[in-house]
Amino acid sequence: MRWLIVCSMHHWSQGGIGAYVAHFVKYACAAGWRVDLVTRPSDVLPRGAVVHPVETPDRGSDFEARVARLREIERIRPYRYGIWAKAAAEKLLELELEADAVEFADCFGEAYVALRSRRVRERWISTPMMIYAHSAMFVEEEINQADMMRFGRGVYHEWERSALREADGVAAASRLLLERLPPARASAVLPYPIEPLPIAPPVDSERIVVAGTIQPRKGIDTWVRSLNSVFSRRPRAEAVLIGPDTPTSPDGTSMIEHVFELLAPKHGDRLKWIGPASYDELIEEIDRSAVVVVPSVFDTFSLMAADALGRGRPVVVSSRVGIREHVEGLDTFPVHDAEALAEAQLRILADRAAARRRALNAREQLAEACAPLRHLERRAEFARSLTAHPSEVGDEAAPDAIDQMAAFIDSVEERERAVGAGGGA
Repeated sequence: MRWLIVCSMHHWSQGGIGAYVAHFVKYACAAGWRVDLVTRPSDVLPRGAVVHPVETPDRGSDFEARVARLREIERIRPYRYGIWAKAAAEKLLELELEADAVEFADCFGEAYVALRSRRVRERWISTPMMIYAHSAMFVEEEINQADMMRFGRGVYHEWERSALREADGVAAASRLLLERLPPARASAVLPYPIEPLPIAPPVDSERIVVAGTIQPRKGIDTWVRSLNSVFSRRPRAEAVLIGPDTPTSPDGTSMIEHVFELLAPKHGDRLKWIGPASYDELIEEIDRSAVVVVPSVFDTFSLMAADALGRGRPVVVSSRVGIREHVEGLDTFPVHDAEALAEAQLRILADRAAARRRALNAREQLAEACAPLRHLERRAEFARSLTAHPSEVGDEAAPDAIDQMAAFIDSVEERERAVGAGGGA
């Protein structure tokens, strides 16, 4: 297969989407596929892909000076999404190659311009264009109860929805996510291509680990509340929280400060927050753990759970984590139920041998469901089933989507200049 993938991210350090792209490129190239990658330049580009780098103004050294003004006019996120989406669409017009499919590897508005552009669609007239959805900001920010009237959220949420409607097909790692997205022309559940990590030896510790962005969607508050019961009944238990803080607490300030307030003061020294970590550091923390917890209110799949199972570690997931569709028998608790989560962790700590047996069985299921060659076969079959559609947005007299985005970018920059000149937002 000849596969063209468009994604601004491409490395494990960039979160789940970057990790997926790195996984996909590795396995597709190993299987003999030609993979072309439209992405941002960096020092950690995936090996094997033919990379087509795209520069945007927000990557320059002078952009930091503009951030405060863009935040003041509440347009920094749609501006950055917009300049990338426009640049990616223009790159697709420039490329002189053929592909069996064009894939946009997230739904953060990245595909919005290309899928709506008559010029791009005409250039790739016989090539289906699909989205492999990982998350969506309109889903995430709804769960986080963000103010939808602020920071241009309504703008980029509509970009996401429009792109999903315009795609020739939408795939995701779980039915859980597909059901939260607008109806697609065609859809498929394609779990991530994963080869489980080597099994690590068991440990004697009673360490519990959670990793993820510190935000409501990740269920960190429910987990911290559960630790009050766990710590009271297991004197040796300790917990580690890994990930960056966000201003998503109920009062719009530090979420990490909020969740620490949920822990009884007598247990305060038994929960450690270590902030962001590299992938190698994350695996080291998994190896030191007795339990890995994914307490998310919503998680498309959870590569954290997959990495933990690969190492043979028991995993507890909420009822709203997509990996459950592919791995049966995981220790699960109802989302938001702190006491049920506490009991699940306590059962594992009380019978470590049985928990390890369940984890190794789950690891075997994961290896079968996410086998890279199986993933590639299903992906190729899905692509072959798709029909390439011309853009259905507007008429031929209307400006092309690339020009429409250029006008939006100009309007933001005009407002930015007015703020800089003292003219207000």
